[in-house]
Amino acid sequence: MTIKCEFCNNMFVNENSLKNHQRITKYCLIKQKKQIKCENCGTLSFSQVDFENHQNNCVVFLKSKIKDLEEENKDILYYQNEIEFYKKQLNEKDKQLNDKDKHIKHLEEQIVSITKTAISKPTTTNNTNINNKIMNMSVLNLDSENIKNIINNKYNLDAISDGQKGIAKFATNFLLKDSDGNLNYVCTDPSRKIFKYKNNSGEVEKDVNAQKLTDILTENGILSTTARISSGHWTNEDGTVDSDKVSNLINKVFEINCLKEDNTIFKNELIAQTSI
Repeated sequence: MTIKCEFCNNMFVNENSLKNHQRITKYCLIKQKKQIKCENCGTLSFSQVDFENHQNNCVVFLKSKIKDLEEENKDILYYQNEIEFYKKQLNEKDKQLNDKDKHIKHLEEQIVSITKTAISKPTTTNNTNINNKIMNMSVLNLDSENIKNIINNKYNLDAISDGQKGIAKFATNFLLKDSDGNLNYVCTDPSRKIFKYKNNSGEVEKDVNAQKLTDILTENGILSTTARISSGHWTNEDGTVDSDKVSNLINKVFEINCLKEDNTIFKNELIAQTSI
């Protein structure tokens, strides 16, 4: 019994012969429409094996592959150059950091050397000079009526506009100098924020962190006077409030209102004004 190929009508003696025919015979494969077209040159292959053999020898395909590889090579070269560039940048940064570390170490060594030298030098002369200045100072008048009178008559909007710094300058100019303009309240140790003055008995008193002076100012009306002056500044004649004036001044007023709780800005400016 013979078997007929459904595609090309050829006859075969058994199933195996038919299948082998349908798999490799080109004219039957064409009728089966199983041919594979090369996308590069258009050549038809009738099996995967034939197609792969063709691809290995297709000039158009090989040229395309060469072009792709050349483009990839350009990318590789580009990134290699990028890597080299950033390596150089990194090496330069490393060098700068090493130089900076050496410079810092040198400065640290200088600081240690200077500190040792300063420690080894006698400070008797300097201390004597400071003590002499303190002993020659006049008595600081901290009488409440005197303080209130000065605040009421000398304290103004300019001082308020400078916050706690303004109060320190105001105090230095109007409270902490004698009639000849000499300081009678001085900072003797800026690092520890120690101030000294002579009390009414002529005894030298220490004021650490300017806390005594801070308390004297707050207890004798510096805060209430600040409120009165600032309110008068930003309130119009018709009783309305000028928001721009409030905005420009409110932060400094708040800073002054915190004087008793935190006088850091005040005492630092006082150090600058009264150090000897």
